[in-house]
Amino acid sequence: LCIASSAQLSQPIPSLVWSSWKASAMAPFGVALLVAVCSAIVLGTPQCQAPSGESAASCTKHPGVVLLQTHQVGSKTELAAPEAGPTAVQSGDTILLKVARTGHRLTAQKDGIVHAKWDHDGTWQRFVIEKEAGTGDIQSGDAVFLTAWTGMLITVGDYHSGELERTALHAKWNHKGDWQKLIIEKKGEAGSIMAGDEIFLQAWTGARLDADTPDSAGTAQARWDHQGDWQKFIIEAVAAPDSSTPPVATTAAPAPTSPAPVTVEPKTPEPSTTKAISQTSAPATAEPSTTREMPDQECVEKQSLGQCEPCLKSEQCAAGKYCCPYMKKCVASSSDPCYYPIAQCVPMCYDSRDNSQCRCSNPDFPDKWQFPTCTSMATTPSMATTPPVATTLPVATTPAVATT
Repeated sequence: LCIASSAQLSQPIPSLVWSSWKASAMAPFGVALLVAVCSAIVLGTPQCQAPSGESAASCTKHPGVVLLQTHQVGSKTELAAPEAGPTAVQSGDTILLKVARTGHRLTAQKDGIVHAKWDHDGTWQRFVIEKEAGTGDIQSGDAVFLTAWTGMLITVGDYHSGELERTALHAKWNHKGDWQKLIIEKKGEAGSIMAGDEIFLQAWTGARLDADTPDSAGTAQARWDHQGDWQKFIIEAVAAPDSSTPPVATTAAPAPTSPAPVTVEPKTPEPSTTKAISQTSAPATAEPSTTREMPDQECVEKQSLGQCEPCLKSEQCAAGKYCCPYMKKCVASSSDPCYYPIAQCVPMCYDSRDNSQCRCSNPDFPDKWQFPTCTSMATTPSMATTPPVATTLPVATTPAVATT
C-alpha cells in the first residue's frame, strides 16, 4: 500500500494508517493488516534517493512516499464448487423410468406384471440398462435391455389364449432376444443419453412403450409408433446398489411359455380359460404389503388379494372373487384369464381339499405359493371355512379331463 508523501497529505500519518486499516478490514477476505513504515519523513521535505546517473534535483520527480506493507494472515478462500451437470447414462447403470406426463414410475412386480401405478422409487422401480453390444455411454439410437430387480427383462409380446398379443408388456423371462430389445431415443437428437433426458423406447414391433395413459391408467404397453406425451419417459439415474444382491424371484422362469421369436420356440399354450393374461386385469393398486412379494410378511389378511394374485383359499381373495381351483389365483369369474405362473392343479384343488394333497404342476404350490391366512387356523388348510358357491363355476369350462 502506497500513500503519497506527507508534504501532499491533508491528514497525519496515524490517521491514514487507521483509515487504511479500516479499508483493509472491509476487504473480501477479512485480511489482518500488518503495517510497517518503510520510509522516513523529513521535516517538510520529501526524502529521496536519486536514481543512478541522475542529480538530486531529479528527486522532485519522485515525491516522497510512505510505504505501508500489508500481510494476509490465516485467510482461506472458499471457492464455490461448480454445479454438477447431468451425467451420461452408462451401460450397466441402474435407472428409474418416470412417466413424464404423470410422474408415475415403471414398476416390475415379482409375478412379472409391469405397470406404472405408483410414483415410488424403490427396488421394484429400478432397472439395469445394458447396451446390446459394447460398453460405455448409452447413445440415442442404441439397442438396450432393461433388467428388473427379479432378474427378468422387460419384454414386449406375449401369448394370450394361444394368440400373439404384440402390445403386451411384462417381465416374466430372462431372455435377451428380439422381444426384449428396445431402441432408446431422444426426440430429434443424437448423442449420449443423459440423466434427466426425456426418452422414448421402441420395441421390435415398431411401437413405442406408453404407460399410465388417460385411456389406460396405470397400464404399461406398446401400442403405437408415436413420439408423443403418452410415450415419453424421463430417465433417472440412481446410486449404485450396495454390496448386497437384489432379491431374486423364487419362482422358476416360465421356460415352457417362452416365446422369443429367435431363440425360443413356445410350447402349446395351456387351456384358454386359464393361460391368457388381460392387460386390464392387473392386480389391485393397493400397496403390496399383504402379498407374498413382501419377504417379511408371515400371513395374508382375509379378503386382501386382488385380481390374479396367488391364493391358497378363497377367503384370501377380495370381496366378489374366489381362488380358482386350477390356477390358484384370485378371479371374479371362471372365464377370467391370468398371467403365468399358475399352479395348474389337476384334478381341481377346491377350498374343501387339503392343499398339500392337491396334485399341481407348479412345484411352488402350496409351500412357496402364498402365505397362509392371518388366523389361528391358517396353517391347517383342511379346516378352512366352507368354500363360496363361486368355486363351482370353473368346472364346466376348465378342461381338467382333457389334460389328464
